[in-house]
Amino acid sequence: MTIYEILRQTPFTEISEKIQMFYGNKDIDKFAELYNKLLSITAAHTDKKFTVYISAFRISDSDEDEYVEHFDENDTSLYYDVRGNYGDEDQVYSIAACDYSDFLQYNIDANTLKNYSYSTILAHCFWEITAYGFDRQ
Repeated sequence: MTIYEILRQTPFTEISEKIQMFYGNKDIDKFAELYNKLLSITAAHTDKKFTVYISAFRISDSDEDEYVEHFDENDTSLYYDVRGNYGDEDQVYSIAACDYSDFLQYNIDANTLKNYSYSTILAHCFWEITAYGFDRQ
């Protein structure tokens, strides 16, 4: 399943609730504009498949934060890491600077689909892709 496919099935009101739950209500109008913009863009087509996955972590006192395998997707005491990779590569990439047309064709990891609702996936992804602002194509 791709970002575009779940975007088309998820009303912005549901995504907005999740964005506000995890990240506050700053720029919520800009996220609404982003949602509408993404729905109007044609997804880029590429032979190289990029897969996005979201992982949950608990901040710990040790050098490394604790990966959390079993959790409630609405747990705001955790933080969520959004990353991706191409095919079978071990190299992991941020989606923060991706083009919106590329973002739409990204696949979503099976475990991410199992552990999170569509609205939560999109909320975390929207937050990540706007890390450098909202003014990209």
